[in-house]
Amino acid sequence: MKKEKLRIGLLIDHYTIPFWVFKMIESINTSTHSEISLIVRKKIEIKKQKPFIKRVWERRQEILFEIYCRLENILFKPNPNACELRNFKDIINCPEIAVHPKETKYSDEILNNDIGKIKTYNIDVFLKLGFRNLSGAILNSVKYGVWWYQFGDNKSYRGGLPGVWEVLEKWEVTGVILHILTEDIGEGIKIQESFLSTDNLSITRNKDNIYWKA
Repeated sequence: MKKEKLRIGLLIDHYTIPFWVFKMIESINTSTHSEISLIVRKKIEIKKQKPFIKRVWERRQEILFEIYCRLENILFKPNPNACELRNFKDIINCPEIAVHPKETKYSDEILNNDIGKIKTYNIDVFLKLGFRNLSGAILNSVKYGVWWYQFGDNKSYRGGLPGVWEVLEKWEVTGVILHILTEDIGEGIKIQESFLSTDNLSITRNKDNIYWKA
């Protein structure tokens, strides 16, 4: 008797994703045990932009950091590059549900009407690759819950840019944790955690290492 594959759903904002996520999806979909069975995509509203000068001023620290990272990419260019953007639409052939969640200050809540549609696909587990923090019925809508990655050792540091502060503060290790999402924002049921030695010479290489570890 042929064993049924695990039915996996993806919660995304866009089909353009980092290369490490692309490889993860590709690996799942070509496996003998699992398949991508549903895409749930968040509808992104196009908001009126602020004047250019104001946008630059508000993002000045981010822009300086982006310039630094571009210089690092020249000096320490990883190959393959985990952050290189890829479009995974061509490697997936499954239904899509586009949703417009209710937005609170810190989280997104998928509405009951969409939850009803999602349940008809009998998904076993969701991977959260987009959206903000999720709350509400989506967390209990599938058998094994919604899984998500948290970068950084949650005993000493959580949130922020993956693999960055570990280099700046010269930590010995950089960590990543796989959780099942719960209503407790920022927390969850820990499935597995992994650590690797921090590359103290390069933020770019350290980020690349932790993404591939994930």
